[in-house]
Amino acid sequence: QPIQEFQKLLLEFTFQNEQGVAVPIFVNTSDRVESIWMEAATTRAIHRGSLKGKAFYHNGKRLKSNDIIGDVGIADHDTVRLVVRKLQPFIRVKTIRN
Repeated sequence: QPIQEFQKLLLEFTFQNEQGVAVPIFVNTSDRVESIWMEAATTRAIHRGSLKGKAFYHNGKRLKSNDIIGDVGIADHDTVRLVVRKLQPFIRVKTIRN
């Protein structure tokens, strides 16, 4: 029984960078998504500076750093993708005074 409970807590999944390089990561379901960022920053497959302006996505949904891994549906052997963050359009409003 304790081994099964441990297996539920520990996940192995991969994240892919823009070139499709897959990196295995081991995390607990109770960890925050920021732990994925920490792993990504220390791996050789991803240059630290290349994380700027990017986000992790799982099943088409952007993951926020404070999300709990188990709550966002990441399961054992899933893939989380690192992609350029979709920016919100910037609209400049100009006030015209008479």
